Amino acid sequence: MVHNQVLHTIKLFRIRKERGQSQQSFWDHFNPMRQVCDQLGLCIGQTDQGAKAVLKREGVTNPSCEQLKEVKK
Repeated sequence: MVHNQVLHTIKLFRIRKERGQSQQSFWDHFNPMRQVCDQLGLCIGQTDQGAKAVLKREGVTNPSCEQLKEVKK
């Protein structure tokens, strides 16, 4: 399971829009890959743990939900 997660994460981050490729064609390629990552339980984007680490560096040790949301943006 971990192997699949790593493999699909790498594939997702290597996707690039090719020269001359339409936006729709790129989306048709990207979206299924993102769905596979979601099904594997991968978190795409900022996690609570990552947001807390950012706030901790800024001196916030007990962040509120609002602070976590703001950091994730």
